[in-house]
Amino acid sequence: MRIVALGDGYFDPSKKEKGGQALLLLASFQDMALEIAMPIFFTVDGDDGTDRLAQGLRSFPVPELVEIWGIVHAGFNFVDPELLFRLTGIPVIVFQRKLPDMAAVYGALERHLGVWKERWKRLSSVSELVPITLNGERAYARVCGIDLSRATRVLERQCLVSSVPEQLRVTRELARGVGRLFELGLGGSLPAHGTGS
Repeated sequence: MRIVALGDGYFDPSKKEKGGQALLLLASFQDMALEIAMPIFFTVDGDDGTDRLAQGLRSFPVPELVEIWGIVHAGFNFVDPELLFRLTGIPVIVFQRKLPDMAAVYGALERHLGVWKERWKRLSSVSELVPITLNGERAYARVCGIDLSRATRVLERQCLVSSVPEQLRVTRELARGVGRLFELGLGGSLPAHGTGS
């Protein structure tokens, strides 16, 4: 099964309210084998996450599934899994270990974004997660284009060393390392795939 996973890179908190780009990583796996990884960039606190992820997916062999760890990325940017599925036709699983604190998200949006009400409306509409059990531990998921029971079986098979699916765990670790290099200016000339440029 070919799966593309999205991993957050290192995010510099000082970028909040300043715009700029945050590095994330897309990684393609054939079963458990990592095939290729590619950086993509979301605008900090922007609203281009779904479009940039859809663009980035075009650089890969078409996967059977896209896996995302959480919805919110790069400050208050986010991926709309239902829109992503409509744009690409690829089933989407959003995974989280814990439920997000939506009251804290609401407060932060109100404090930090000038035009926040529409963002809150859109974000809260796609943030509903349902409980699942992986390796005997509670986790949460949202699925689009795939049955929840099948999605849970897929995620469970990927949990090799913890209750986190391996593809997501590996992608996040890689993204954090590459992201720190990028923030320090040591990443050289990274290709800005998925940015629309």
